[in-house]
Amino acid sequence: MARRRGRPAGRRVSGYVGWVLAAWLVSGAVGAGIVLWPGGDGDGGDPGRAAASPEGPGVSRGPAGSGPATRERYWVDTFAAAEGYREPDTAGSPVGSLRRGTHYVFCKRRGARVERGDQFNHWWLLTDLDEVYGGGGPRAWVSALYLAHWGDDEAKDNDGRDIPVCPS
Repeated sequence: MARRRGRPAGRRVSGYVGWVLAAWLVSGAVGAGIVLWPGGDGDGGDPGRAAASPEGPGVSRGPAGSGPATRERYWVDTFAAAEGYREPDTAGSPVGSLRRGTHYVFCKRRGARVERGDQFNHWWLLTDLDEVYGGGGPRAWVSALYLAHWGDDEAKDNDGRDIPVCPS
């Protein structure tokens, strides 16, 4: 009868190797939980969760002149790409763009009227842009005209709740 190599059937892994393997598996699970936890990386997640910020949990800062920190994210759908601006008007050059799709916004501010065909809106939404022009930061104002589900001069999230006015 040929002799089998390796460990005998039914024998457990030695204590040291077992502990190392267990530690490795636990570390991997914890790391995956941190990376995949909703809202943990500031990208997506539960709309009711606060935004991530180096200033502390749930604190988000806007561009110059946008006022104090905002804490909540409100999810909205846009029907087309929209340009973002440093202030809630189109007087300056756009600083980036927001693609068509689902995005989070922090709050709204009344600003310059934007028109497209027979549609119009005075509300501007503070958000993080998908594309930034010229190396600026991602936080900017986008007209609420581009909201997919609402009419003229409305700024509501996808659940129909009014987006709050930004603190001044």
